[in-house]
Amino acid sequence: MLKIVFEWLGKPDPATLEQIAQIPAICGVFCKLSSLCGDGALREEELSNLRGKIACSGLALEVVEYFPLHEDVIRMKGDHKRHIANFKEDIARLSEIGVKCLCYSLDLCNGNQRYGEHGEAERWKNMEYFLGEIIPVAEKYRVNMALCPNGRAQTFSKAPGFEAAEKDIDALLGLRHERIHGIALPISGLGLENFESRRKLVRKYGAMGRIHFTDLGNPQNPGESNAKDIPQLMKAYHDADFEGYATLARRGANPGAISPDMELRGVALGANYLAGVWDTLDKFNF
Repeated sequence: MLKIVFEWLGKPDPATLEQIAQIPAICGVFCKLSSLCGDGALREEELSNLRGKIACSGLALEVVEYFPLHEDVIRMKGDHKRHIANFKEDIARLSEIGVKCLCYSLDLCNGNQRYGEHGEAERWKNMEYFLGEIIPVAEKYRVNMALCPNGRAQTFSKAPGFEAAEKDIDALLGLRHERIHGIALPISGLGLENFESRRKLVRKYGAMGRIHFTDLGNPQNPGESNAKDIPQLMKAYHDADFEGYATLARRGANPGAISPDMELRGVALGANYLAGVWDTLDKFNF
């Protein structure tokens, strides 16, 4: 079942929880912890209060994006063990307030900047070590881990296109075979030149149950160039029995061109439209 969530920015967000709760297709909010806990620390009391505030509005907080990971973790140098230990503790804390999906990012793509002579083999080795530490903890607490694309879905090869993206995602998912180890799939990027390539990725990794979070764009946004392709993308997710979370882009091609009220209206229309497409696929099995 598709679960559509609204990206909520916390206190500075002009969209209130009460307004979001009025959108029929929205079941909860998606929060970036960096916008809620600016100092990079999770405190149990703050998390509990946040969950209560969201729940009082009739919404769920089941998916969040973790803080940008410390450089020591990316390089597996310095104080990386302490940072990884903190990450594991945070997985447990987030599970206690009902989080079921944790998006995170390791920017291992920019090897020339960070690794110098170490190269690709060292980066894959570091990734394997990191996943070996966190995935067993996430499995214990039943939290799906969605590795967020950064440029090219955490890929290390420079070649664009479907074959390169597929090869790198295969290698990434092959490092750990637990189903909770998955990816977050964006509406753009990955070095893919068309929506058919993206649909192939959805069909393959969705059927494996390894896509835990996705950005579906927003067909209602001004300037959304992929609007006409989104129904077919939805069909690919439906055919793969997707059971993860999906969010919609909040702004169009010109972010400053619309008011907060119009932005909220655009998300509401987009979410209801996508929910309608999904319901149609359920009923008629196209």
